[in-house]
Amino acid sequence: MTVIVTAFLASTVAVAINRNDRDAFPTVLPAAIGVVALVAAVALVVARRGGWAFVASAVTAVAWVATVFTGLYPRVLVSHPDFGNSLTISGAAAGHYALSVITVVAAICVPIVLIYQGWTYHVFRARLGGGEPAPRPAETVDSGVAGVPSG
Repeated sequence: MTVIVTAFLASTVAVAINRNDRDAFPTVLPAAIGVVALVAAVALVVARRGGWAFVASAVTAVAWVATVFTGLYPRVLVSHPDFGNSLTISGAAAGHYALSVITVVAAICVPIVLIYQGWTYHVFRARLGGGEPAPRPAETVDSGVAGVPSG
């Protein structure tokens, strides 16, 4: 994975410098930070330092995105045969109507998802907390039929 990420960052820098007429420094800086953080993450995994390895991999992800945006801005998607046909930010932006529909759908669906996630957490709280789950009502009755003495 280290080799693949490093190759991706290097190719992004190459495209930014050769095709997008960018200076090297604004693109090389986040790419170098990403490669160093990725190597540090691998070393930290080997050293069994999981928390710091997670932080280093998060820095790698942020540096990856920063490399793409600083190197390819204002392009969102680069066209290979003709660089001039690349998708730009203004070409990828949504219109007013689409944003209005998305806002209404989000205003309705986000509370539903939050309520569902809260209910799920409530249902599985004993398993998450590590305690014993509460007995179900059917397990607390001595006999199979309520009100009928056993025996």
